[in-house]
Amino acid sequence: MVVLKTEIVTKFVLGYTTNEGLMVDLDKVELEKVKKIAESFCKSHRLKGYLILETSPNNYAIIWDKRMKWSTVLKILGKIFFYLKEENRYELAKWVMVQLIKKALTIRVSCKGKKDKPKILVQYGSCEGICKEYLSLLNDEFLSGSR
Repeated sequence: MVVLKTEIVTKFVLGYTTNEGLMVDLDKVELEKVKKIAESFCKSHRLKGYLILETSPNNYAIIWDKRMKWSTVLKILGKIFFYLKEENRYELAKWVMVQLIKKALTIRVSCKGKKDKPKILVQYGSCEGICKEYLSLLNDEFLSGSR
């Protein structure tokens, strides 16, 4: 008798997309630097609050809570680019280029291949705007998949 093991593979990845909020994908940036960026930009640009997510081991994303114009989002992303060490800029530049084509920013909320859905590491300050919208998707078991 032959027993076949089947595995259901998700064919889609769900992300939260906005053109009126600041989010950044910081792959290969150390967690302490990610925390410093989140706090520094939150204070200097009055961004109300933020989430720091671990999107996969040693890869992070920041979502700030304040709504803003797309032109303001782009200005701040440019500042974050120069805030990073040179060796981390390439990863950010690749992510930003894809976001510019869409004219909006996206951060994943679901599983992706063998990667679990993002984990919240830090929640600071207000969570009534962009952060609340992201969390509503992240915490929706049906949409983001439970793993």
